[in-house]
Amino acid sequence: MGKGKRIVLGTVMTLLAAETQQTFLQIEQEVVQEQQEETIDVETFKQYAQEYNVNISFLQRFFDDVIVYKSGGEIIYQPIDETLEKNTINWDHLLRAGGKIEYWENGVQAAHQVIDVSSYQGQIDWQRVKADGIDEAYIRLGYRGWGTGEILLDEQFQNNIENAKAAGVRVGVYFFSQAISVEEAEEEAEFVLQNLEGYELDLPVAFDTEQITEGAGRANLLTPQERTAVT
Repeated sequence: MGKGKRIVLGTVMTLLAAETQQTFLQIEQEVVQEQQEETIDVETFKQYAQEYNVNISFLQRFFDDVIVYKSGGEIIYQPIDETLEKNTINWDHLLRAGGKIEYWENGVQAAHQVIDVSSYQGQIDWQRVKADGIDEAYIRLGYRGWGTGEILLDEQFQNNIENAKAAGVRVGVYFFSQAISVEEAEEEAEFVLQNLEGYELDLPVAFDTEQITEGAGRANLLTPQERTAVT
């Protein structure tokens, strides 16, 4: 839809209702029908999205030729490199059920329920997590302080990885990176490898690199090229 010049307002309303967990019966169907013929140009739609801080996952449904993300509070529409291999995810197959997001194909749930956890969640009852239908978990192994630059092990890493595996939850780990150079990124990777000794993972290791919104994060000013280099 993003390749077109205009967006149908009725489609916006219907998808917005789904995004906010409303049912279609709660929408004034006559209004939606009226607006199936009414359109808005893409640039105006983008302006409204920026002004009202629209959810990124909602916005992405309207664009198949760009990746939508936020940087420094600004919504970015990054053109897709057509030479890269693409996934086959159909955004219309994402459904909300019981407070969770599910992905279905041909009437079958086609994606695992995955969570990410850290010491912020405190002591986790992993048996209850498994019973709640969670198949996999990404566990924070450690982090680099966004102000101090110090590398630390997550206080709950050992408890989480051992108890999650004991409960039958498949695990991977992630490191919260604030590296600002290739050397620091390599230092973080070495830290992860050292602390994974003796553990067997079911999922890959991930590095989480992001901007800090509540303060002057040391990696906040990295350019896209610099951030790519340290990941």
